[in-house]
Amino acid sequence: MTRQLIILLILAFQNSFGQPAPRLAELSETEYGFTKKDMYVINDFFEYKKNFENFFNVKNGETIAELGAGDGSCSFAISLIYDSLKIYLEEFDSKTLNSKTLNTINKKYNKLKGKPQTNTFEIAIGSFTSTNLPDNTFDKIFMFQAFHEFTFADEMLNDIVKKLKPNGKVIVLDAFSLKDKEIKCQFGHRGLKIDETIEIFKRHGFYLAKMKSPETNIVNYANALVFDKNSIESTNFNINYLQVSKLKNTFALLDSTTISRDSKLINLVSDTLYNYLSQINYVYSAFSVKVKTLLLKT
Repeated sequence: MTRQLIILLILAFQNSFGQPAPRLAELSETEYGFTKKDMYVINDFFEYKKNFENFFNVKNGETIAELGAGDGSCSFAISLIYDSLKIYLEEFDSKTLNSKTLNTINKKYNKLKGKPQTNTFEIAIGSFTSTNLPDNTFDKIFMFQAFHEFTFADEMLNDIVKKLKPNGKVIVLDAFSLKDKEIKCQFGHRGLKIDETIEIFKRHGFYLAKMKSPETNIVNYANALVFDKNSIESTNFNINYLQVSKLKNTFALLDSTTISRDSKLINLVSDTLYNYLSQINYVYSAFSVKVKTLLLKT
């Protein structure tokens, strides 16, 4: 990738995050083939389908679970993309998730899918400290905007460890506070910082193995982390992550509303990013996907 493409990437980053609702709705139908509402919150985190698929790395036939699944809308949105998954929906509120609500949303998404549904769904009613999921079962366990809601995060992670297969992964998709900016969800719960989240998982033998995007005011409202028990894989990630962490001030410039109009600033940022390009692509998959998508449209 040339320095000129880095400039395009900066402009793409500046223009693609924080899109107005009509643009996001258009992207959803173009990328996923379904409306933004039908894709639930997935396209808030991943505007581009390939970005989602690369990050989640879910394979047909796997067994996955969503914690804090609510009525299951997010998992059913995922079922529009994949086949032959066994999906467990975990929720502590049986009024929100039960056989009646499951059947209702199942009918909706079966119709949307437009072909026989080969994914299967199971309900697990958990508690504040336990998922009540079967042990040693899951390839992926994910949480959409749920981890910051956990009152007993350590107890839940003690439980989650038992549920994963030996090479299983945990995916956290959430809104994260920045070091100098605390955010709260609609229920008044504080968004955790990314470093804080990493430390919580580390206490339970998890290693950060993938991150969607660098920390910025825009992205942190929809960032994503993958945690792994494989120390070798995570060591390779962390070697690159430590290098890229030096660029936090540079990434912060991407939040500037004037960067796209300042040629000197663009040149400064592009030169800095170019020197660390291989590490950036390794750590933040969203970057490479965005620029490739942009180039296909130019």
